[in-house]
Amino acid sequence: VANAAPLEPTPLSMPGQPLTATPPEVVSKVGVHVVAGSRTGFGTFVQKCAAVGRPVAVVKCVGDFGAAFDAKKASPLTVTVGRVEEASNVDMRAWDPANYSSAAAAATLYYQLVEPIWKLNPLIDVWETFNEMSSHWDWQADFYIKLMDLAEADGYRLGLWSASVGNPDESVYPRIARACQRARQSGNHILCLHE
Repeated sequence: VANAAPLEPTPLSMPGQPLTATPPEVVSKVGVHVVAGSRTGFGTFVQKCAAVGRPVAVVKCVGDFGAAFDAKKASPLTVTVGRVEEASNVDMRAWDPANYSSAAAAATLYYQLVEPIWKLNPLIDVWETFNEMSSHWDWQADFYIKLMDLAEADGYRLGLWSASVGNPDESVYPRIARACQRARQSGNHILCLHE
């Protein structure tokens, strides 16, 4: 990285602007997943990457969103993804559909719980919701469709699905596609994957 010639990168996204269909000229393949705890050297790392024209492509923050500040300070080209683990003593990682009258009702409650946290963290470009919830595909599609309506009204972008490695089975692709088609209509949401 130290010997790479600096290039003038093209932004992947800027808050409030859609992702481009044309790939940027400079894309680092480096992405970082950050959880709560010490980030010793992280700021220096993202600054060095940006200084040689290869900013870190994605920084995903879980529960602690300070890494997004460091990443955006180093380069506004870095896409930041955040996920709330807990809000008002409620586990936000995956919900059991049996506990809610409908997916839309669950999405409304979810949004009420996370939106105050999202508002305090404007350097997050995309908000991921459930993590590795690899079941209830139709319910999740309905949940995401409602959540997109709520999030878009306040200018937020969502990262949908984020199923566990090896999921989903191809048989459920049409269920996932239903929410992804809605995501493409407006709001500039993304599909999250574990590979």
